[in-house]
Amino acid sequence: MVFSWHGFQEPVKVEITYTDGEYWTVLAPNAVGGALRWTVENRPSERVRIRVTELGNPLVSVVSNPFTILEFQRGSVQQTVSIPHVAYGIAYDGKGGLWTTSFYTPYLYKLNATTLQVEKALKLPAGDTVNCTDLTIDRQRGILYVHRLLGTANNAAARILVLDTNGTLLRRATSPATSYGIGIELVNGKLILNERDGAQRILVCDPETFQVEQTLSNPFREFYGPRCIAYDGGQYLYQVGTQFSAGGGGLQAAYLVRLRPEDLGREVDRMEMVNASGGTINARGVEIDPRDGNYWVTDLAGNIYKIASFDTPSNPLSSTDRDAPGNMALLVAPNPTRERVALRIFSNTQLAQQHGVATISILDALGRTVAAATQTIGDTDETVLIECGHLPAGVYTIVLRYEGHVAATDRLVVVR
Repeated sequence: MVFSWHGFQEPVKVEITYTDGEYWTVLAPNAVGGALRWTVENRPSERVRIRVTELGNPLVSVVSNPFTILEFQRGSVQQTVSIPHVAYGIAYDGKGGLWTTSFYTPYLYKLNATTLQVEKALKLPAGDTVNCTDLTIDRQRGILYVHRLLGTANNAAARILVLDTNGTLLRRATSPATSYGIGIELVNGKLILNERDGAQRILVCDPETFQVEQTLSNPFREFYGPRCIAYDGGQYLYQVGTQFSAGGGGLQAAYLVRLRPEDLGREVDRMEMVNASGGTINARGVEIDPRDGNYWVTDLAGNIYKIASFDTPSNPLSSTDRDAPGNMALLVAPNPTRERVALRIFSNTQLAQQHGVATISILDALGRTVAAATQTIGDTDETVLIECGHLPAGVYTIVLRYEGHVAATDRLVVVR
């Protein structure tokens, strides 16, 4: 998020409060340039404000209107960028380039993976200029494999184009995916294809001869269901799945489906894909960003979304673990603190009789553990003292875990 100010004599101090002005944390002690790019912390709060103050005259200060930070969960849309073509398929080259097909125009486009600006356009060879769906890249050899439909009717045949990154056509062949061949991905030396229509097969092929070595039924079996696929290079293959009403009516839902390469016929997990307004994303392509573990997802309207990973951890302040045993609570004092904090743990009598071990962690804004302690639960309440003199001023999260589950949480403010 970028926020800006004007009318100040710079430099200025920029601060944030998550408590509607009760406690403030410095974001930038000596800011110039009239604007600050802020990485929003995963700290759900309802009354957040920004304050800008002149360093030379602290009486000159402005506080923003309050705003809300929602919890950053798996499937959350981090970013939405509109581009001038419908990027159906998408593939990361490992060098900062994001390659996309264009369903309606005769080009492949290379985008900057950070800015999503077009850096290169490759014109497709004559006879294979439109209706390109998914693509994948052999990163070691710099070779692109593109799936292209020969028509847009149901059960349309498809073709595979093999090109280098300068657009030179190396090979073309009829795709073994004969019923609207759509997804294409290199996985552990094999070429994986899928079909939208018909039997909705997943085909494992030789990437040189395109001979089919294994055929499986796609576990996502909806009308106009299977779409593009992507591989994370390790554990999982990801597939976009759309669900339309029978006969090709309206879009009902869209999902990102998780599969294991060794068992492509079985779905491991899925999450629904909705945009920032809560509407269903008419999704098509998917690729993993290895830099942060999140996903690029394209839609049929020319948008590229950055969507949070399946493995995005929940903020511990948002809720405690439903599987946590018994009832536990924390009393934090003093809060705010300067040098140390006393954490009093309350537990019910049944838990106290078990004499289990509780772990207390203090996390900074990035979720890193900056202080920790353990305590045997042997009475109905226990007190743990943690030194905080080494911690910078700011807002921290205290997490109490018991038997591996989050049992209680609280905020801690450190002042200097």
